[in-house]
Amino acid sequence: MTPIVISLHSKYAEAILTQSKTRELRRSFPSVTPGTKVYIYVTAPASAIVGSFTAGDCADQSPEEVWAQFQTDLGMSREAFAGYTKGRTSVKAFAVKEPRRLRRPVPRAEAAGVSPGWHPPQSFRYVRDSNLQDHLSRLAQSG
Repeated sequence: MTPIVISLHSKYAEAILTQSKTRELRRSFPSVTPGTKVYIYVTAPASAIVGSFTAGDCADQSPEEVWAQFQTDLGMSREAFAGYTKGRTSVKAFAVKEPRRLRRPVPRAEAAGVSPGWHPPQSFRYVRDSNLQDHLSRLAQSG
């Protein structure tokens, strides 16, 4: 399974890492197999990869169904949810399993130094470069 990086605002990243947000909501997202490693890139001003989690099951449903089933897991208000999903007939809400903070953040420039040409995703990006995969994996390990 190829790991992915997703971009999040800091408050949602922190909610995942503190386990107060256990479902990640996406308007568009690739099909990921449960068990896929997902790295969290926090947008500006942090501009760094700060943590990871393992993707669990994914619900691909109407916004109304997702809200009814997962509202307490999404870490957002009804108003924020409505604004994010406006105009969508389907959204994805995947389970966040085993969230963990990296031992230290990996700034954008460092990631690009390890994997030339790397840039943060608008929504998501596959981590295909084995050097970057290894670098992030080492920082995700305990110790």
